[in-house]
Amino acid sequence: MPINITQPDSAQFIDGNFVSSAGVSVTPSSVVLNITYNVSGVATSTAIGMTASGSFWIGTWSSSGADLGNADWTIVSDVTPS
Repeated sequence: MPINITQPDSAQFIDGNFVSSAGVSVTPSSVVLNITYNVSGVATSTAIGMTASGSFWIGTWSSSGADLGNADWTIVSDVTPS
């Protein structure tokens, strides 16, 4: 679902459910938010370390400098089976 962000506002990403490819719940030791967007027509990637807060991981991205358009994102982690 697309969400419109007005420059230079920020978007906060929250994730709390991590599952391995085998469908097993896992506990991450670190989580990274990767965002790809354009700046002056040039694709730019940013990796943002997310911070644990209780059972959730939170990361914030500022749209300052980003061109009007889509910002594609993924959340990845190194995990330990629980």
